[in-house]
Amino acid sequence: MESKTFTGATEQGCTLIKVVDVKINTVTEEIAAKGVCGHIKDISGLSEIQKMEEEEYGITESDEDGEDGYYPDEESSDEENTADSEEREAILADCHALKVFASAYMHPELPVDTNDASSSGRNYFNRPSALEMESKEEAEERAQVLADALALKKLATDYMHPEIRVMSVDPCAFGRNYFERPSSVEVESTEEAEERAQILTDAAALKKLALDYMHPEIKVTNVDPSTFGRNFFGRPSAVEMESSDEADERAQILADALALKKVASDYMHPEVKVTSVDPCSFGRNFFSRPSAVVMESKDEAEERA
Repeated sequence: MESKTFTGATEQGCTLIKVVDVKINTVTEEIAAKGVCGHIKDISGLSEIQKMEEEEYGITESDEDGEDGYYPDEESSDEENTADSEEREAILADCHALKVFASAYMHPELPVDTNDASSSGRNYFNRPSALEMESKEEAEERAQVLADALALKKLATDYMHPEIRVMSVDPCAFGRNYFERPSSVEVESTEEAEERAQILTDAAALKKLALDYMHPEIKVTNVDPSTFGRNFFGRPSAVEMESSDEADERAQILADALALKKVASDYMHPEVKVTSVDPCSFGRNFFSRPSAVVMESKDEAEERA
């Protein structure tokens, strides 16, 4: 876009310079022609319009008193020549200024020529608000980094996508097939891939059915409002289910029965040691208590027998 704009500006500048040169040449030729011809007082030198005006008003070269008629005097001619010269100088100055502007626009690399010692100006590229410019070394380094990144990207693409064909214009270049090399991994055919996909689909369906069978408490997730089904637990052939109160009462009965069983076992088998994990718990000996029945010794029992 910038190159197109610069080209267009270049063409416009060249055209402007050509137009200014043509105008300068034309004005110079006209001024030269006027200088050769001059102001002629003879009636034959006047234009057709001046002739018609003289004939209409009866103006001659001189009247009866010998005074000059229509034609101006020498002072008027000098004033007209001065005015023409000033106008010519103004036109040439404007053309020269236009040419200078066009040249400055077309060639910004040219230095500014001035004879005024008091004139000064700041550098366009070093002004405080100028964009930060990188040096030549930085530009070359950046170009090298971009080139390296592009090469790495190409290598990564070739590595990640070996199925992409190698583009080469060298008829001498050749290589072996990546997928048919001796050390390549065995590739399955299209039929085998389709069969494997079908097997995996069937396995996923079987897994879903087994999950639904093993966990009937899981809610059925469905977005189709027209689907419906009966309750697994409320069907006519379902096993009779007890209520929550009945379940709590049954649990309490079982807990009481277990406690009674433990007490009966302790009563029937006093020889069984008391097992406790509480270090603060203690108790007296059943056989050594004051109210215990007097027990005979082993010797007395053998003698009695």
